[in-house]
Amino acid sequence: MGLSTTILPHNFKELCQASIDYLRGRKFTLYPDFYTGGIIDVSEYNDGERGGRLKVRAKIEKLDNKTLVIREIPFGTTTDSLIDSIVAANDKGKIKIKQIVDHTTENVEIQIHLQAGSDPQVVMDALYAFTDCQTTLAANSCVIIDKKPRFSNTTELLKLSTDHTVHLLDWELDNELKHLQDQWHMTSLEKIFIEKEVYEVIKKAKTHDEMVQLIDEGLKPYVRKLRREVTREEILKLAEIPVRRISRFDRKKADEFLEELDKKIEEVNYNKEHLTDYAVNYFKNILKKYGEGRDRKTEIAEFGQVSAVHVALANQKLYVNRKEGFLGTGMKKEEYLFDVSEYDDLIVFKADGSFKVVKVSDKDFVGKNIVLVEKFNKDDERHIYNVIHQDGKEGTAYIKRFNVGGVTRDKDYFMGKNKPGSRLLYLSSNMNGEAEVVEVTLKPRPRTKLNFEVDFSSIEVKGRGAMGNIVTKYPVKSVKRIRKGVSTLGARVLYFDAPSGLISTQKKGDRIGEFGEKDKILIVKENGTARVHDMADPILVGTGVKYVHKFDPTQVFTVLYFEGGNFNYMVKRFNLEGCPMTTEFSLISDHKDSQMIEFFATEDARQLMEYQVGREVQKEELDLTEVADIKSYKALGSKFTAKKVKRTSRITPPDSFDDGTSEDGGEPEDPTLF
Repeated sequence: MGLSTTILPHNFKELCQASIDYLRGRKFTLYPDFYTGGIIDVSEYNDGERGGRLKVRAKIEKLDNKTLVIREIPFGTTTDSLIDSIVAANDKGKIKIKQIVDHTTENVEIQIHLQAGSDPQVVMDALYAFTDCQTTLAANSCVIIDKKPRFSNTTELLKLSTDHTVHLLDWELDNELKHLQDQWHMTSLEKIFIEKEVYEVIKKAKTHDEMVQLIDEGLKPYVRKLRREVTREEILKLAEIPVRRISRFDRKKADEFLEELDKKIEEVNYNKEHLTDYAVNYFKNILKKYGEGRDRKTEIAEFGQVSAVHVALANQKLYVNRKEGFLGTGMKKEEYLFDVSEYDDLIVFKADGSFKVVKVSDKDFVGKNIVLVEKFNKDDERHIYNVIHQDGKEGTAYIKRFNVGGVTRDKDYFMGKNKPGSRLLYLSSNMNGEAEVVEVTLKPRPRTKLNFEVDFSSIEVKGRGAMGNIVTKYPVKSVKRIRKGVSTLGARVLYFDAPSGLISTQKKGDRIGEFGEKDKILIVKENGTARVHDMADPILVGTGVKYVHKFDPTQVFTVLYFEGGNFNYMVKRFNLEGCPMTTEFSLISDHKDSQMIEFFATEDARQLMEYQVGREVQKEELDLTEVADIKSYKALGSKFTAKKVKRTSRITPPDSFDDGTSEDGGEPEDPTLF
């Protein structure tokens, strides 16, 4: 039986710096770094503990509206395996691409050519959801400590490694000190042996042992200056000193060498007394010697999990046999409903007043006499069903409005008490809580009005289990709509969750504001592209979002950008009257090297510019609203300087502090800038 271990690679410079921080008593945090680059989300890494997970993404860039480029790949993949996963996803209909071309040489470059009409951002998110462009790595730091396997974490391993390094440095200092002390002792002994002419006693010795004894006796008057006792082996070494070396002995050089040894011994003793400082300098020297060119290659970002439901292509056709109660994608001879993906949930309403939620399948029996089938989203709180149902055969008719919410799949839910003979008299599905007016016609009955109007807007929205309000106790012949309704829920409040790139009514992320049915949303990306979205819930806009707000075509924006074609910094002011309403468009020039520097959605648009003029750096505060006139968003803009721009930084107005609340104490509705 064995235990597996997975310790992910980390950055050399960060490891050295972490060791320094640990020795200095400072906190440190370590995250993996891969030679393949890419992007990692460390929110679930858990310091490399067992069970910790790391999401890794390829770096995908939009070359143009028809081409995506992968320049860095996830750790653990190769260009071949990554391409294979993309081709497989395309073959299964999960993504739609025209062609994939591998231009990889020394650096990774995989070009993905999109089909006409494809949204590059949607395809990019689909690549993350369905291919190896996003993978998950599990950490499992199982190591041998004290001769036993133990599950550890990155912080503990770094500390253990650093402590071991300090131990080795101390051991090296001990060895060096012993070597220096031995040198000092032997040099001093030789000096006494030669200066005091102790070697002369060798001539009197008749045996080897007598020679050792005579030398030992000759040294005794002088060995008090030494730092340890003289051994027999050292005496034998003295006896083997050649005559030539004795004759050429230089006392001055010997004294200088001893003085140098004393300094080195003092230095080693100092380092041992200040071992922590010595270890810190050791790591600093390693950083200086080997750290060049070893910067982090993997970008750290929080990008959340791309929902397969939101990016999956609806590439399968759904069919139904209403009478027999079968639903599925494999029933091609039956009634066609709409296109679905394999990740969709479906809600099915039946004539007996029951409903259930099921997954898309090839063929599934959901119950006879199907009335309505729709895609289902449990988090859509604004999707309201208006219902009139009869509880039991010839029973009372009730009216209700409800949101389904969370349910258990494949479980039947009922409008009323599920009495025998219960039936659905009227059902409408309203994406934004609309409430229509219907006419109820009763079966013929003496002295009874046979038809009357019912306005759903007078009915309160309650839970799906509510019985509802009584419409009539008499048998109903029919119910039909006579007037369309409007939403009774008021404006919807939208939130933007940056990690997942999702705009929805779920209270997750930054609050954007309130939106009516006819309002649109403007999204501006960091790369200078923009898009106007119709109201929907949810909207997947992806990552790299700079600005999210309600679309106003008359609002004036100011942009500072670097124009890649003429290598100049440009300023443009514009509104978005006449901009595309269904496709992405650019707010800066289309040159591949153009880059948006700052985006202003306010009247205050000031920037601190730093220019390199010779060896000097000149600074200038620039009001960008005075640099360029308001023109079309397609205009190139105005060049404002011929100087070399070294650095730019946004100047924040002193009164722009936002404490997170509006004047009336409610939530703010300011533009969301990232």
